[in-house]
Amino acid sequence: MKRNDLIRHPADKNDSPYDTPATVNPIKWYNYHRKENKHSNNEVYIWREADSFWQNWLNDNGYYIYESDILKDCIGYLCTRNGYEYAVYMYAYGNKKTALLDGEYCEKLKKHPYAKDRTILIVYLNVKRFKNGDEVSYGVYCYTGDEDDGIELRRLNEIKGKPVIEYYPRKEMIDRTYELMYAFNHSSLDVYDDIICKDNPSFSPYDSPGIVFNDAVHFNLLNLHKKYGFMKIGYVRYNDVVYSEVPYLKRYGFFGFSVDAENRINRIYSYPFDGGERPVAEFIKTRIRENEDMYSHIPKLVMAEPMDPVMYERFAVKLLFDNGESRKYVLPIDTEEENNEVVQYYNHVFTDKIWSSVGLVSSAGSECSGYPQRGQAIRFKNGFSLSVHYCYQNSKAYEEPTACNDIVYEDDEIKVNRLWKWNANAMYQDEETGIIKVLLDGTAFNFNGVSTFATSEGVRLTSLDFDYISDFREGLAVVGISGRGYGYIDTSGKIVIPAQYEKANDFSNGRASVMKNGIWYFIDGAGKKIPTGSTIEGKYKRTGEFCEGMCRVSLLDIDFEDLAYYSDNSGIAGVWGYVDETGKEVIPPQYIYAEDFNDGIAIVCKGEWTKNEKWNNRENSDRYWTEEELWGAIDKTGKEVIPCIFNEIRRMQDTPDVFAAHIGDLDDGKWGIIDRTGKWIVEPVFYDVGYEYNDDLFIFYEEAEQEKDELIGIYDAKQKRVLLEPQFQYVTFIQDGNIRVEVYDELLNRSIEKIINRNGEELFESIYSSIHTWSEPYEVIINDENGSRHGLIDKKGNVILPCKYYSPWNGVCYDKRRVIYECNGKQGLIDFDDNVIVPAVYNKICGLENPLFTVRYGDKDNYLEGLIKEDGTMVIPPEYEQIKWYGKECILCDKLGECEFLQLVYK
Repeated sequence: MKRNDLIRHPADKNDSPYDTPATVNPIKWYNYHRKENKHSNNEVYIWREADSFWQNWLNDNGYYIYESDILKDCIGYLCTRNGYEYAVYMYAYGNKKTALLDGEYCEKLKKHPYAKDRTILIVYLNVKRFKNGDEVSYGVYCYTGDEDDGIELRRLNEIKGKPVIEYYPRKEMIDRTYELMYAFNHSSLDVYDDIICKDNPSFSPYDSPGIVFNDAVHFNLLNLHKKYGFMKIGYVRYNDVVYSEVPYLKRYGFFGFSVDAENRINRIYSYPFDGGERPVAEFIKTRIRENEDMYSHIPKLVMAEPMDPVMYERFAVKLLFDNGESRKYVLPIDTEEENNEVVQYYNHVFTDKIWSSVGLVSSAGSECSGYPQRGQAIRFKNGFSLSVHYCYQNSKAYEEPTACNDIVYEDDEIKVNRLWKWNANAMYQDEETGIIKVLLDGTAFNFNGVSTFATSEGVRLTSLDFDYISDFREGLAVVGISGRGYGYIDTSGKIVIPAQYEKANDFSNGRASVMKNGIWYFIDGAGKKIPTGSTIEGKYKRTGEFCEGMCRVSLLDIDFEDLAYYSDNSGIAGVWGYVDETGKEVIPPQYIYAEDFNDGIAIVCKGEWTKNEKWNNRENSDRYWTEEELWGAIDKTGKEVIPCIFNEIRRMQDTPDVFAAHIGDLDDGKWGIIDRTGKWIVEPVFYDVGYEYNDDLFIFYEEAEQEKDELIGIYDAKQKRVLLEPQFQYVTFIQDGNIRVEVYDELLNRSIEKIINRNGEELFESIYSSIHTWSEPYEVIINDENGSRHGLIDKKGNVILPCKYYSPWNGVCYDKRRVIYECNGKQGLIDFDDNVIVPAVYNKICGLENPLFTVRYGDKDNYLEGLIKEDGTMVIPPEYEQIKWYGKECILCDKLGECEFLQLVYK
């Protein structure tokens, strides 16, 4: 049973924390227990299960966790929800309670860093363990342990100098308390219209028989106001330590209410101060009232404009206010009626034409006797009206690009035009389509923000806002809408596949995997389910993406937290098989690890997942384990082209035809090289091998006591011999056939890099700590007791620019003859003749490859970016949080709450 009543009546039971550490981050948890080796498995499972349950509960209820901490007797979570910050502390116990969890006990939480300037919330959980034979299961319940009671959050508060914990259903419910007080104390129908539901709201006065409904609710509340005066805030406690915040009337009693799915009050109750039939243990009266300026932020409406109908927002109106705000109100019609030509909404008929008749009126009137007139409203020709107060409170900010076409900078060579700007947090350009992704609110395009799309010309693609957007793949992008699910949008901004899935992956080769009602299946670009052939729907718990016409599917959905041991391959753990592009299962799920197909084969691993108590310890409980891993590779028919006999297989870079393979025990086994059939090209004799395979050469390692002492050699697979004995600290192969190596130079007393040929001969004598060979001429660096100095050499080692410049990495530009230099922690710009172009006044200069250089002014963590020419001329002063280039002409500039689209034009 879920409680949505502000008045709660818990059982008469004492609360108490179990005094033991807890877990959020598994690594942190394990390290803690290695250090504090004193807690039983029984205590560990309590916190492990409570933590897992609680993280899921927070996510399911809109709390985004971005940091966590382990305290002595609880776990702290730093969360945001709907733009508000919370410090949430979770206590848990098993079958034993040891202390009273009350306001005085929790007062210490105010000293924790998370608590500063944040709402402090507390939850108390009871973890039960059940065993049926060898099967162990767990249940997490509210502090009473009653399986029928919902989880209850509590807020740490202070009343008249006394620390208390109070019932905290959610912020919206607490806000409703103060909004109800405002409407009552001001006799405001505009506020009542906003907070009370339209479908038969009721009021139950304790001092008179029966229940009143609809307009009679307003009439009764008005009479109570006239007779008893103003509502104030009180705190009621029943038979435990938890208080509830309630409105009360002096000489009358206090009130509770419940809300509907839209968080509007549908029932109001009143109680005498002694509780009547449900005795009150304590009632604390205060003089706290609502904020008189609670609604002073609502501006005057100056224009209401109907918007073009789109999926999910058929009836929307754009509202323009006298303070410059633009907002969008959407009529919340039933999804099943959305496509009907005629729609019914609270006894009014709407069509697209009727909706387009929206107009602005000075007052919506008042049908309730004794109440003052309502304020401004929008009205339609069918007689339906909505107060501006209601529209403002139930609308969202609606921003569109604003055309600018002004000149930011101009000289004889270039001009920078500001084409448009937008009140948004960030903008990025999609790589496939060039469409601009716009972050309207929040910090990310996925799961923690509100986003939409626009063209590079500054035209909003759709009036819809999304809670999730991805990059475009094959002309379609995944979008998420809270309360609906995931769907797909095309490059015109049209929803082409409705938001209806619990999960949805990007398109690949005309296919995408989606989950609906817990069932994975595949759809085409029109959203049609691909015939599944022999596939049993609902069989798979996880899917990959199509690669070479095949898609991985798993019967098990696990990740690294579900494994009883560490594995580099945890991201591909499961029980995997493969389906083809028709959705037909061509390779049944059977592999505990599986990679995507690449060049016709897929690396897989045979084994069996087990759960056994013998693997349980302080670090692992109820997790998956496998006794053996047998790696090999299969073709698209499921045939083993590389037998599953190896302890590990990994692909080599630069070739699809050879693989590194390990055989033998973890401690005593060896690495070798195999071909696509599993035959040894190079016998397994190496302690370890690298990932590069270049012209039959690969690197190998000799075993050392410490990792830093490992030396690297080079083996020639074609000649079946060691080309160069282990002597290098680092090796990489260069595209021209030569090899870059790092060795320790005894004479220089430091490590240097050299360029050698296949015979081990140096191409030139090197004194350089680093040689960057991926562009010519080579940027070189000398690191010694005098610091890190940069210069340039050609491929033969001839010095173009001596290593005398204290520069950042990639800070020397040969084409433009510019060098970034550092002085006193700041950066400037000089030319190759050591002439100062820009004094060292910037925190950072970067982007020498771009037409204009980016400069940062400020400190390391708090800076602004601007643009300069290569001669140091300031083009855009440092005033943006981030500047991003797309091509050589388009510039996206982000600053707090505003983004601009600039264009560089050459004359």
